[in-house]
Amino acid sequence: MAKYRIPEQVRPGFELIAKLKATQAKAIKTAMKNSAVGSGPDGTIKSLQGKIDLNRPDLINVVETIFSILALYSNEEDTTPDEFLENIASAYEDSVADVKTSEKNKLIKNIKLFLDSDEQVSNSIKAATLLSENGKLFVESRVLSDIRLVFDDDLKKPSQTAVVIHRLKFEYLEGRRINEFYVSLEKKHLLKLKDTIDRAIEKDKLIRKNTYKDISFIETEE
Repeated sequence: MAKYRIPEQVRPGFELIAKLKATQAKAIKTAMKNSAVGSGPDGTIKSLQGKIDLNRPDLINVVETIFSILALYSNEEDTTPDEFLENIASAYEDSVADVKTSEKNKLIKNIKLFLDSDEQVSNSIKAATLLSENGKLFVESRVLSDIRLVFDDDLKKPSQTAVVIHRLKFEYLEGRRINEFYVSLEKKHLLKLKDTIDRAIEKDKLIRKNTYKDISFIETEE
Protein backbone atom coordinates (compact mmCIF):
# COMPACT_ATOMS: atom_id res chain seq x y z
CA MET A 1 0.00 0.00 0.00
CA ALA A 2 1.31 3.44 -0.95
CA LYS A 3 2.51 5.70 1.87
CA TYR A 4 0.84 8.75 0.31
CA ARG A 5 -2.54 9.34 -1.25
CA ILE A 6 -2.96 11.86 -4.07
CA PRO A 7 -6.17 13.86 -3.47
CA GLU A 8 -8.54 13.98 -6.42
CA GLN A 9 -8.32 17.78 -6.69
CA VAL A 10 -4.54 17.74 -7.26
CA ARG A 11 -4.45 14.67 -9.50
CA PRO A 12 -4.62 16.79 -12.70
CA GLY A 13 -1.48 18.61 -11.54
CA PHE A 14 0.40 15.31 -11.25
CA GLU A 15 -0.81 14.23 -14.68
CA LEU A 16 0.42 17.52 -16.17
CA ILE A 17 3.82 17.16 -14.51
CA ALA A 18 4.08 13.67 -16.02
CA LYS A 19 3.58 15.23 -19.47
CA LEU A 20 6.01 18.15 -19.12
CA LYS A 21 8.68 18.39 -21.78
CA ALA A 22 12.27 18.63 -20.56
CA THR A 23 12.44 22.27 -21.69
CA GLN A 24 9.25 23.12 -19.78
CA ALA A 25 10.45 21.43 -16.59
CA LYS A 26 13.80 23.24 -16.77
CA ALA A 27 12.07 26.57 -17.39
CA ILE A 28 9.89 26.06 -14.28
CA LYS A 29 12.91 25.12 -12.16
CA THR A 30 14.81 28.21 -13.36
CA ALA A 31 11.83 30.45 -12.58
CA MET A 32 11.55 28.95 -9.08
CA LYS A 33 15.26 29.54 -8.51
CA ASN A 34 15.12 33.15 -9.69
CA SER A 35 11.95 34.09 -7.79
CA ALA A 36 12.31 36.03 -4.55
CA VAL A 37 12.38 33.98 -1.38
CA GLY A 38 8.86 33.91 0.01
CA SER A 39 7.16 34.65 -3.32
CA GLY A 40 5.77 31.11 -3.43
CA PRO A 41 3.84 29.71 -6.40
CA ASP A 42 2.58 33.17 -7.43
CA GLY A 43 6.12 34.48 -7.97
CA THR A 44 6.98 31.54 -10.22
CA ILE A 45 3.70 31.78 -12.14
CA LYS A 46 4.16 35.52 -12.76
CA SER A 47 7.69 35.09 -14.07
CA LEU A 48 6.62 32.28 -16.43
CA GLN A 49 3.45 33.91 -17.78
CA GLY A 50 3.76 34.14 -21.57
CA LYS A 51 7.23 32.56 -21.53
CA ILE A 52 6.30 28.87 -21.45
CA ASP A 53 4.18 26.70 -23.69
CA LEU A 54 1.41 26.16 -21.12
CA ASN A 55 -1.94 27.89 -20.82
CA ARG A 56 -2.51 29.81 -17.58
CA PRO A 57 -4.82 27.24 -15.87
CA ASP A 58 -2.36 24.42 -16.57
CA LEU A 59 0.59 26.55 -15.49
CA ILE A 60 -1.11 27.40 -12.19
CA ASN A 61 -2.03 23.75 -11.66
CA VAL A 62 1.51 22.52 -12.35
CA VAL A 63 3.33 25.11 -10.21
CA GLU A 64 0.96 24.78 -7.24
CA THR A 65 1.29 20.98 -7.38
CA ILE A 66 5.09 21.22 -7.52
CA PHE A 67 5.13 23.46 -4.45
CA SER A 68 2.79 21.04 -2.66
CA ILE A 69 5.12 18.14 -3.45
CA LEU A 70 8.17 20.08 -2.24
CA ALA A 71 6.33 21.10 0.94
CA LEU A 72 5.56 17.44 1.60
CA TYR A 73 9.19 16.51 0.97
CA SER A 74 10.45 19.24 3.33
CA ASN A 75 8.53 17.56 6.17
CA GLU A 76 9.98 14.11 5.45
CA GLU A 77 13.20 14.49 7.44
CA ASP A 78 13.95 10.77 7.70
CA THR A 79 13.15 9.96 4.06
CA THR A 80 15.81 9.90 1.36
CA PRO A 81 15.08 11.46 -2.04
CA ASP A 82 14.92 8.03 -3.66
CA GLU A 83 12.49 6.72 -1.02
CA PHE A 84 10.33 9.81 -1.42
CA LEU A 85 10.21 9.43 -5.21
CA GLU A 86 9.35 5.75 -4.85
CA ASN A 87 6.47 6.64 -2.52
CA ILE A 88 5.21 9.27 -4.96
CA ALA A 89 5.38 6.76 -7.81
CA SER A 90 3.34 4.23 -5.80
CA ALA A 91 0.75 6.87 -4.91
CA TYR A 92 0.47 7.90 -8.56
CA GLU A 93 -0.06 4.31 -9.67
CA ASP A 94 -2.80 3.90 -7.05
CA SER A 95 -4.53 7.14 -8.04
CA VAL A 96 -4.47 7.05 -11.84
CA ALA A 97 -5.92 4.18 -13.81
CA ASP A 98 -3.80 2.36 -16.42
CA VAL A 99 -0.61 4.33 -15.80
CA LYS A 100 2.02 3.68 -18.44
CA THR A 101 5.55 2.97 -17.22
CA SER A 102 6.91 5.73 -19.45
CA GLU A 103 4.46 8.22 -17.93
CA LYS A 104 5.35 7.25 -14.37
CA ASN A 105 9.07 7.44 -15.13
CA LYS A 106 8.69 10.90 -16.64
CA LEU A 107 6.74 12.08 -13.60
CA ILE A 108 9.50 10.88 -11.28
CA LYS A 109 12.21 12.36 -13.50
CA ASN A 110 10.55 15.77 -13.45
CA ILE A 111 9.86 15.71 -9.70
CA LYS A 112 13.50 14.71 -9.08
CA LEU A 113 14.54 17.80 -11.04
CA PHE A 114 12.46 20.01 -8.74
CA LEU A 115 13.73 18.23 -5.61
CA ASP A 116 17.25 19.21 -6.64
CA SER A 117 16.33 22.91 -6.43
CA ASP A 118 18.68 25.20 -4.52
CA GLU A 119 18.50 26.52 -0.94
CA GLN A 120 16.51 29.61 -1.97
CA VAL A 121 13.62 27.47 -3.21
CA SER A 122 13.84 25.29 -0.11
CA ASN A 123 13.62 28.36 2.15
CA SER A 124 10.57 29.61 0.23
CA ILE A 125 8.85 26.28 0.79
CA LYS A 126 9.69 26.29 4.51
CA ALA A 127 8.50 29.89 4.91
CA ALA A 128 5.19 29.14 3.18
CA THR A 129 4.75 26.03 5.35
CA LEU A 130 5.35 27.99 8.57
CA LEU A 131 2.92 30.74 7.54
CA SER A 132 0.16 28.25 6.80
CA GLU A 133 0.70 25.96 9.79
CA ASN A 134 -2.59 26.92 11.47
CA GLY A 135 -4.51 25.90 8.35
CA LYS A 136 -5.96 29.34 7.56
CA LEU A 137 -3.99 31.94 5.58
CA PHE A 138 -5.19 35.53 5.10
CA VAL A 139 -6.07 36.46 1.50
CA GLU A 140 -8.05 39.70 1.45
CA SER A 141 -10.23 41.99 3.54
CA ARG A 142 -12.79 44.71 2.87
CA VAL A 143 -15.08 46.94 4.92
CA LEU A 144 -18.62 47.50 3.67
CA SER A 145 -20.25 50.52 5.34
CA ASP A 146 -23.97 51.19 5.38
CA ILE A 147 -26.53 53.37 7.12
CA ARG A 148 -29.65 51.81 8.64
CA LEU A 149 -32.66 53.90 9.63
CA VAL A 150 -34.33 53.20 12.94
CA PHE A 151 -37.97 53.98 12.28
CA ASP A 152 -40.17 55.50 14.98
CA ASP A 153 -43.56 53.98 15.63
CA ASP A 154 -44.97 57.15 14.08
CA LEU A 155 -43.68 56.94 10.52
CA LYS A 156 -44.97 60.46 9.79
CA LYS A 157 -42.41 62.05 12.09
CA PRO A 158 -40.08 64.28 10.01
CA SER A 159 -37.00 63.29 12.03
CA GLN A 160 -35.82 59.71 12.30
CA THR A 161 -32.72 58.10 13.83
CA ALA A 162 -30.11 55.92 12.20
CA VAL A 163 -27.06 53.78 12.88
CA VAL A 164 -23.95 53.26 10.78
CA ILE A 165 -22.99 49.61 10.39
CA HIS A 166 -19.63 48.40 9.10
CA ARG A 167 -19.28 44.82 7.87
CA LEU A 168 -15.71 43.55 7.88
CA LYS A 169 -15.21 40.85 5.27
CA PHE A 170 -12.32 38.41 5.64
CA GLU A 171 -11.17 36.01 2.93
CA TYR A 172 -8.81 33.21 3.90
CA LEU A 173 -7.22 30.22 2.26
CA GLU A 174 -7.88 26.83 3.83
CA GLY A 175 -6.32 23.97 1.95
CA ARG A 176 -6.96 24.88 -1.69
CA ARG A 177 -10.26 26.68 -1.07
CA ILE A 178 -10.87 30.37 -0.38
CA ASN A 179 -13.48 30.88 2.34
CA GLU A 180 -14.92 34.07 3.78
CA PHE A 181 -16.74 35.38 6.83
CA TYR A 182 -18.25 38.70 7.93
CA VAL A 183 -18.15 40.58 11.22
CA SER A 184 -20.45 43.54 12.03
CA LEU A 185 -18.67 46.48 13.66
CA GLU A 186 -19.39 49.90 15.06
CA LYS A 187 -16.99 52.84 14.93
CA LYS A 188 -15.61 52.01 18.39
CA HIS A 189 -14.82 48.50 17.17
CA LEU A 190 -13.01 49.86 14.10
CA LEU A 191 -10.88 52.09 16.33
CA LYS A 192 -10.06 49.17 18.61
CA LEU A 193 -9.16 47.01 15.62
CA LYS A 194 -6.97 49.81 14.26
CA ASP A 195 -5.13 50.09 17.58
CA THR A 196 -4.56 46.33 17.63
CA ILE A 197 -3.16 46.33 14.09
CA ASP A 198 -0.99 49.42 14.74
CA ARG A 199 0.45 47.70 17.81
CA ALA A 200 1.21 44.55 15.81
CA ILE A 201 3.01 46.66 13.16
CA GLU A 202 5.13 48.33 15.86
CA LYS A 203 6.00 44.91 17.33
CA ASP A 204 7.00 43.75 13.84
CA LYS A 205 9.36 46.74 13.52
CA LEU A 206 10.89 46.11 16.94
CA ILE A 207 11.44 42.42 16.26
CA ARG A 208 13.16 43.16 12.94
CA LYS A 209 15.27 45.96 14.47
CA ASN A 210 16.40 44.13 17.59
CA THR A 211 16.93 40.64 16.19
CA TYR A 212 20.39 39.40 15.29
CA LYS A 213 21.83 41.29 12.34
CA ASP A 214 22.82 38.11 10.50
CA ILE A 215 19.16 37.08 10.12
CA SER A 216 17.48 38.04 6.84
CA PHE A 217 13.70 38.24 7.08
CA ILE A 218 11.61 36.73 4.31
CA GLU A 219 8.90 38.91 2.83
CA THR A 220 6.08 36.96 1.21
CA GLU A 221 4.40 38.48 -1.84
CA GLU A 222 0.79 39.71 -1.71
